[in-house]
Amino acid sequence: MKLAEIRTPLLTVLIVAALVIGGVATHGQRPQGGGAPGPMLVDFAAVDATGKPVTDLTAADITIKVGGKARTITDLSLKKKTPAAAPGAPAAEAAPAAATGGISAPYFTNEASAAPAPAAAAPPAGRAYLIVVDNESLSPGIEGPIKAAIENLLKDLTPADKVAFSTAPKDTAQVGFGSSVAAVRQAVAGLRGLKSASSTDAYCRTSDTLNLLKALVQQAPGGDTTTGVSVIAGSLSQAGSSNSTSGGTCTVTQDQYNSLAGIIAGARANVYVVQGDSAAGRDSGMENLAGVTGAGAVMRVANEGFAPRVLAETSTYWVATLAPDPSDKPNQSQRLELKSVKEGVTIRTRPEVMMARAANAAAGAPAAAGKAGTSPADMAKSTASFTDLQLRANGVTLRGNGPTMNVLLQAEPVDPSVKITAMKIGFFDAAGKGNTLDPASALTTFPISTIVPVGVGQYRIRVAATDSTGKSGAVDVKIDTTPVPAGPFKLGGLMLLAKGADGKSSPRLEFKKGDVISAAFELYGLIPTAAEMIVGFEYSPVGGTGAPKQFRASGSAPTNEPDKLTVFGDLPTDLAPGDYVVSGLVQLKDNPMGKTSRTLRIK
Repeated sequence: MKLAEIRTPLLTVLIVAALVIGGVATHGQRPQGGGAPGPMLVDFAAVDATGKPVTDLTAADITIKVGGKARTITDLSLKKKTPAAAPGAPAAEAAPAAATGGISAPYFTNEASAAPAPAAAAPPAGRAYLIVVDNESLSPGIEGPIKAAIENLLKDLTPADKVAFSTAPKDTAQVGFGSSVAAVRQAVAGLRGLKSASSTDAYCRTSDTLNLLKALVQQAPGGDTTTGVSVIAGSLSQAGSSNSTSGGTCTVTQDQYNSLAGIIAGARANVYVVQGDSAAGRDSGMENLAGVTGAGAVMRVANEGFAPRVLAETSTYWVATLAPDPSDKPNQSQRLELKSVKEGVTIRTRPEVMMARAANAAAGAPAAAGKAGTSPADMAKSTASFTDLQLRANGVTLRGNGPTMNVLLQAEPVDPSVKITAMKIGFFDAAGKGNTLDPASALTTFPISTIVPVGVGQYRIRVAATDSTGKSGAVDVKIDTTPVPAGPFKLGGLMLLAKGADGKSSPRLEFKKGDVISAAFELYGLIPTAAEMIVGFEYSPVGGTGAPKQFRASGSAPTNEPDKLTVFGDLPTDLAPGDYVVSGLVQLKDNPMGKTSRTLRIK
């Protein structure tokens, strides 16, 4: 079944007044304030002459300077992240985990049943990897060694690990951290070198690649997880400019390179620069990237490729805790100098470091359990766990006014008979800056819906509430508000709604068998008058096999903004109970397809 092909002007224009976008008041608060300062945490890899991790360091074996000032090490701990694969099941074939917040979970929850039993061991913490291939710098036909080098990394991953894959300067792959290893393998299989005979646009390509790399690194999982970022290219331009074949001037500045240092420090990312053309010699642009990011020597894809070093340094590394200093400020990166005084030990780390917020004071330590009876206002500002009142919530990304974004937040108690008496919502960016607001809709209608005004990037939105019995609970929604690219267009998040007998639609976090369910998303961008578009939807069972099943877009709804349109479609009514990944798809002819997804749960 083919997706619906729509030629502009659009054939069907319907008004869906019941969509929650228009029915929820928008609050004017913007993120402000900041997280309290915490300790300075520095993670680094230590290897011997053979490249193997060194596991017997003491604080006396290293010296650390931050911003040119020698610092006192109050703690030095070895971190090992080598999760075991499920018995008898290769990582690529394992079903997606139903962990809260993953693509296979329909919502975030603080349910006690979603957490490990008290006597059970905590699940192993996974590793995180981002692979970026500048395919426009690679000649057609040289992809073989690159694919083999990437496979050497993928074959070692387990279900606990996170991996993302992107192509630069245009991310036609769009395989994010919520994807499976199988999805990454599929994207890598389609990798092709796209280098043209003309090199006049190299500055444009390099500038776009550096900008994309910054955006991708900012989406790294963070927390106690360092992220190995492998950048594979054939060449990068140094600072300079040239005329573009498409008109205008292309410019690369040294600041585009230098600014990566602070970004990777904030994301706890370790960059590895890899020469993807086995026949190429030294490339000054790639060496520049390696220098400013602390990647060391540019690596090669030949033989074992980059996998052994990347796997080793993300699996076994050290974290040093530094004594506080009055000059430390949250969200401010500083120059880092870290040396070993122990013979035969080589240190690998980033050129800059950023101080952790109080919420991350103990690397990897869970937040303390909250006290019963804590007010929603206090819970909203806290990172502690509150589970007496069980809640679930999720958010959908929508474009706001100007450069801002909105998150359509939906929250409800797990037990529908519970009476919510008070609720507060906190929202915080990756630097811990944020604010709180009150819910916009009544506390008696579930899910409770509110528009949360945010910027573009990673956010933590906390829903805190108390009920009529005095129980308190809080649940965190982690969301990336970056719109999904689709050629000249961008897509918002996917909404799932249930149609009532009266024809009106309302949002749900869970659905019942037999519900009439519709999916909708916002499309941003002016549609050319003579362009051919493919617009539609697809769905597939979580953990299922085979190609996703497609269904047509049944219509679209204009908005009060000329470059914003809502697209919607109805899912089949005979779906069995279970979890399904539902996606909205958009493609303009000769452009990459965009996909916005969400998980549907039918009870």
